[in-house]
Amino acid sequence: MDVQELLRSYEQPWKADFETRLGTLPPELAGPLRSVHRGSGDPQERERVQEAVTAALHASDAATRHAIAAVFFPHFPDVAARTLDALLTRHPYPQGYARRAFRAPGHVLAAAHAQAWLWQTWHVTREYPQPIEWFAVHAGLLNAWQAHGLGLLLGQAVSDGDEEVFQILRDTAGTQHPVARMGRHVPAALLSSTREDAWALAEGLLLAAQRQEGLRQVILETVDEASVDAFTRMLRVILRDDLLRFAATLRAACVWFGLNYDVTDVKTVRALLTQALSYLEDSEAARAAVTSGAAVDSYLALFVLGMRDAVQAADVARPLLTDPDAALRMAAAQYLIAADLLTDEDRRTLLRDADLRLAALAGGAVSRWGTSNTVFTFEEYETYALRLPDAARHDPLLFPWQGHVPARSDALDTLPILRGERPFSALAPHLGGMSIYGKTALLRQLAEYAKSHPLDAPTRTLLLTLLQDRNSSVSQEAVTVMAHFTPHPDEVAVVHTLLRRKSADLRRGLIRLLAADRDIAQSSALALLGTTNAEQRQAGLQLLLETGRPIPEGFTPKNVTEQTLLARLTDPGAQVTLRDGLGLFDPAGLTRPTPPAVRERDYPADLQRGAELLRSLDAVIVAHRETPLTGMGWDGQETILLGNVSGWNLRPRENRPMPLLDLWQGWWQARPDAQDGDLTRMRWTLSHFVERTDTTAGELEGELDSGADLKAELLEILGLDQDDLDVLEDADADEQAEHEAAMTSAQILQTLRR
Repeated sequence: MDVQELLRSYEQPWKADFETRLGTLPPELAGPLRSVHRGSGDPQERERVQEAVTAALHASDAATRHAIAAVFFPHFPDVAARTLDALLTRHPYPQGYARRAFRAPGHVLAAAHAQAWLWQTWHVTREYPQPIEWFAVHAGLLNAWQAHGLGLLLGQAVSDGDEEVFQILRDTAGTQHPVARMGRHVPAALLSSTREDAWALAEGLLLAAQRQEGLRQVILETVDEASVDAFTRMLRVILRDDLLRFAATLRAACVWFGLNYDVTDVKTVRALLTQALSYLEDSEAARAAVTSGAAVDSYLALFVLGMRDAVQAADVARPLLTDPDAALRMAAAQYLIAADLLTDEDRRTLLRDADLRLAALAGGAVSRWGTSNTVFTFEEYETYALRLPDAARHDPLLFPWQGHVPARSDALDTLPILRGERPFSALAPHLGGMSIYGKTALLRQLAEYAKSHPLDAPTRTLLLTLLQDRNSSVSQEAVTVMAHFTPHPDEVAVVHTLLRRKSADLRRGLIRLLAADRDIAQSSALALLGTTNAEQRQAGLQLLLETGRPIPEGFTPKNVTEQTLLARLTDPGAQVTLRDGLGLFDPAGLTRPTPPAVRERDYPADLQRGAELLRSLDAVIVAHRETPLTGMGWDGQETILLGNVSGWNLRPRENRPMPLLDLWQGWWQARPDAQDGDLTRMRWTLSHFVERTDTTAGELEGELDSGADLKAELLEILGLDQDDLDVLEDADADEQAEHEAAMTSAQILQTLRR
């Protein structure tokens, strides 16, 4: 049986029972949990709800966590509750790509990790009402990313003494189990448990990997989730057996300790890991090294102490931010940043640091794409920005990759988001140092402000400066701001001068700006036509065209462009336009398209036909799943089996046809009972069933088997009922337009429903 078919046979509807269980929780707890479950399209709202769940977990007691576990994992609530307890007390809180093995018992960072684990693991278990032993067997068959959370769950079961789960993991690791497959969940469970025999099994797996780089990488990527003692054992094995000779090992070790070395620096990395191992084995030596050792020793010691308690290590590191030695200050700052424990006062201390390499650590955290919610005031950041050099530079400090100092323009570009309630003129002294992006961001702020507020004289002066910027994109943005008010005479003179430029977009915006006021448009046209500059004279004629004013008497065109514009003014009917194909055809002689007519269809039969074709195509893919595809990957150097590729890998590429084109064409031409519209039927079926990822296979099969219900659902999607189908074919244009509007609303509704 196919893996997906096997998993589908276990799927069961879950929504109704989950909502019922959720209703048993107190409202203050059920509310945030229900909001996260239902999701939101607004990232800020989603983040707010996740923070509420994190806060609830942070403040929870054992009984509350058991109640939450019973709602989300009703078939094994006890082990799930103990996993939540472990996440809040003894497990590390690795987040994102820069994973660190830091722990923060009782801290909100641990609660955030518990919240992420809760949703990730629930998503992969909710459709399968099975005991934990079933997941120990089938975790390797589930979605690899989602199933990662099962490793901690199974590790807790092993810690609790569940010998059946431990035996399944042992058989999986030894490829002795008839169903289970090796995956990241196996080493994660072994190393996150509290059993030494489980750690020994993980060590044996790492040593047995030999030339299996993929297996070695899977194991090493879970080491940072191991207990401190298990992590120490694995590091000892790596150094004892010289596993740094493998690229995956060196990369993993660099991730654990925030290093950026490569395979040419094996000796350096080995020395650093040896020092780190000594600190893991002797915590007192690590504490002493923080303040009395060299800067690199202090850095390693802080990372090791953070593996036991990151908050306590942060208290040790914080005084070093004011140490006379810049390298020690860098070591402390790098640890606090990596542990996500940098306070607002720490950031201010760094921003004021005399060494720009350290100040940039705090200053670089503020982005021009961010919000005004930052710890720095405008004046603090302005002082920092003015200290920066004209061009970026790199002067290594502590490690070769640290010590970057950004250019002054990078920081000045950020000042607009820190402006707050200060006048826009506060930015005027820094316009010359800003890049195009900073000026554009400032103008967009100014445009929003101008919609509801009049601009004072200093702000208009600043806007006029930006209008004259040599970069056309900045000038065009300034034109959109000036459209909110009537320009003064001195501002009109600047616009006239700018019309000497040849940028088409800028000229178009300036002409429309002048044309917005009839008096300004008339006087500007006469002034521009009286100049000797060809670009300004053409702008005068274009302004007359824009406003529909007559050409002044005595005007004489001086070039072909002016003659063309003059002809459009004096004889508009003789001019060719796109409407008549630049004079190539008569619009009146065109054949009018026939309006589309709605016809009745047997929609349930169409979807069933589409489902049959999709199943047939799926069978072809399964039958050829071991066919190798060459030329895959971003560099075209990979070979992947058909059963392992993603859909985008099957697209045609430049000068190359679609992979296995003969196979797909053969299936298409040989499909049974070929009919026109088969491809459309397949797409309809995908849209109606496959893309509904929150519905189980059993529910979808039930809909397919129920023709009447399916037809009613399709009519609802189209915004019709049965009577509508009978009369729509004879509807007039207004009725058809009303139906099309209803269809659009229904399609939007269905998209939201998916």
